[in-house]
Amino acid sequence: MYTKEGLNICKSKNVRIGVDIDGVICDTREKIVEVYNKEFALDYSGEDLKDYYLENTYGKGTYSVFKKFEWYIYNESQPIKWAKKVLDKLSLSIKLYFITARPKEFQEVTSQWLIKHDFPTGCPVIYTRNKGRACLNYNINMFIEDHPKYATDVTKIGVPVLLFDQPYNREFSNSDTQRVYNWLDIYNILHQFEEESFNDRTKFDAGTI
Repeated sequence: MYTKEGLNICKSKNVRIGVDIDGVICDTREKIVEVYNKEFALDYSGEDLKDYYLENTYGKGTYSVFKKFEWYIYNESQPIKWAKKVLDKLSLSIKLYFITARPKEFQEVTSQWLIKHDFPTGCPVIYTRNKGRACLNYNINMFIEDHPKYATDVTKIGVPVLLFDQPYNREFSNSDTQRVYNWLDIYNILHQFEEESFNDRTKFDAGTI
């Protein structure tokens, strides 16, 4: 768990938070399961995907299926619960950067998805598999990620990570990550020690959002 001292970055007037897209704000996992179950005549649920790499669940042929349906998956996936409303709140006082490993060829569908689901406007979207380097380049103070590899890469360059809980990352942990289970957790962590509202802020909960 982060200490008060470890989250002092949230007192800064220039906080920059990096946010992954897939598995963090976009529920691609559920759409992938829908597509793959149909293609492979199986009946898995999202909770069954305990390995990030789909071939370890569905077997051979998963890559070609993903490439065939990649645009559809990105376009048709739904936002993760509370992500939009919490990011709206955060964007009032924190600079947000979307940092995704999606290929650049999917910039248009990604941008249109963010617009369609009314995510905060004006947030840069960075397409890269080197998320650690991106965090350095954009002076990111904290990163929100679901993939253990990228979480490790980012913590190695000194940026703490909020690890968004997913079935495929539940065996992963390190001292520079804190697991979060939903966007209410994220809001409360990022604002826990915010200087301007420390004394009188009411925490988000399911009832207030």
